[in-house]
Amino acid sequence: IGWRELSRAATMALVTIDEAERERRRGAVDAARASTALEGRTASDEAHADQEAYVRGDIEVDELLERVGRFR
Repeated sequence: IGWRELSRAATMALVTIDEAERERRRGAVDAARASTALEGRTASDEAHADQEAYVRGDIEVDELLERVGRFR
């Protein structure tokens, strides 16, 4: 594990989000899923798990986008 991963883990351990932020994130994820469906595509179970981690506040948007990029 590199310094970058350790730094991210340490930062995430300190970050908590409130209910309003969770709701905002849920809306963003739901919109992304709807857009994907309208394009006739479906996301993998792994992508859905990453999106849920974002909603919970386990990861931030930059990490979510990095992870989503693996599926393209």
